[in-house]
Amino acid sequence: MNKMNKKSSIIIVYCLLFTVYCLLFVVSCKKKEVKRIEERAINVQVQPVEKRALRPFIETIGTLNPYEEVIVSAEV
Repeated sequence: MNKMNKKSSIIIVYCLLFTVYCLLFVVSCKKKEVKRIEERAINVQVQPVEKRALRPFIETIGTLNPYEEVIVSAEV
């Protein structure tokens, strides 16, 4: 290849890369539809904290099942 062919092929490659970059830029700048998530309000009951003694053991026969199960954890 002579120098002119090599330069023109480099220019063509740069033009193609620039075109691809511009197309990606235009496509990424379009407004996207934002899905709105409907928030649900959940009613809860709260009580003030009170200090009281708890029995460490419960002696019973049978199965203890809760009506509902809740996981409470701390967020840092």
